[in-house]
Amino acid sequence: MARKDEAASLLIAGNSPSQIASMMGISTGTVEQYLYIKVVEGAIRRSDILFSIDAETRKTMEDIILRSEKKDYHSVFHTAKREGHLLDYKELEIYMKLKDARISLGDMYEFIYKIETTLHEMIKRILIANYGEGEDCWWRKGIHVEIRKDCARLREEETEPAAELFCYTTFIHLRKILEDQWAVFSQVLPQLFVKEKKKFLSNLNKLNSIRNYVMHPVKGMPITEDDFAFVREFHQSIQERNWRVRSHQA
Repeated sequence: MARKDEAASLLIAGNSPSQIASMMGISTGTVEQYLYIKVVEGAIRRSDILFSIDAETRKTMEDIILRSEKKDYHSVFHTAKREGHLLDYKELEIYMKLKDARISLGDMYEFIYKIETTLHEMIKRILIANYGEGEDCWWRKGIHVEIRKDCARLREEETEPAAELFCYTTFIHLRKILEDQWAVFSQVLPQLFVKEKKKFLSNLNKLNSIRNYVMHPVKGMPITEDDFAFVREFHQSIQERNWRVRSHQA
């Protein structure tokens, strides 16, 4: 295995850049170079590197940055040292580079896009499996009339409308569909969501709010690290491999 691939594998396994450096017997700076190569290759994201630094360390770094109002790595590092915090200098530098909102919003957009497309694809697939193909089947039997009306209205407002009305469903619509058809979806959704139904449905509302912030950044709405962590975790949980479609259909 190439060294860059080894570094990426260790990152995905939950290790921070400084931990990877220790495990591979190289500097944190070299690990950073390997990881950025893997970002360019599309194997990992910059936010994966950021969130590999444990939450307590990130909080310590951010607290010192805010309190000291220092912008350079050297000053923040020595302020932390005076306060008894032994940070890895290069890891601090990585954190200060990657916490930039422009970077986090880019990855956030991708996560939300993938969550939305996964939900659309899986919900449609399950409704068709249960009610059959065609407008008179899954579309009318599986989706409330008010949602169908909303989708029709939204399509009429577009100059270049999509071919299918279902394309116009929002996270709020999808939440309603899942809730209305819970007897169906509780058999195939990732088990974590089924066990925490109320939280799962509430999280779809939260996702809708965050989506609006991300898609309309000029409004200046705040995206917090907690928001980012929430979206990353939801994205990991909702992936198709976690759905129980095969076992249910078998």
